[in-house]
Amino acid sequence: MNAFIDFLNNGNLISLSASGVPFTRTNGHGDNTRIYERLDRCVANSPWLCDFHEYSLLNYLIFGSDHSPIFLSNNIILDKRTVSAFKFEAMWIRHPEFKSFVKKSWTCDSGHRPQDRFVACVGTFKFLVRNWNKEIFGNIKERKDKLLSALNDIQTRIMSGDATIDSNEHLQEENNIKSNLSSLLLDEEVMWT
Repeated sequence: MNAFIDFLNNGNLISLSASGVPFTRTNGHGDNTRIYERLDRCVANSPWLCDFHEYSLLNYLIFGSDHSPIFLSNNIILDKRTVSAFKFEAMWIRHPEFKSFVKKSWTCDSGHRPQDRFVACVGTFKFLVRNWNKEIFGNIKERKDKLLSALNDIQTRIMSGDATIDSNEHLQEENNIKSNLSSLLLDEEVMWT
């Protein structure tokens, strides 16, 4: 440990302040023997701090590992322009109501020629599935942010060491949130493949 401290001192490196959860590692115990520590850090020297004085460092929630990811940003905003075109999302197939939604929405006027009927069905489906995606499936990012916020709240309460909280109840709540988040992350992974 002394060699590491010497390395930091010789390089004039300082630990950057972070927002988010206060600890970056847990022993992962699912009971009252759980330990939290701040092991993971970002360090920088004075020239870097002068160049990137508006940096932000975020300790993410501990999920899927015994360490939390840390995210360093220089806060430079890039102009992103996107075109909104229809795209079938494979993640919809994982939703329990999607199959019945497709059956209900894939109805067309039978008076047209088959090729016209197919085009009409596709147009109707595209219109309806966009609404279904917004109203039922929901925005993945918003759902993920909501679950991450809930996980942050529960981990903050657990990490606070407040003796008035029912730790078993909070640990169960944390496990439920993590389970929902795992399913959502799988949807997100399918979305990006």
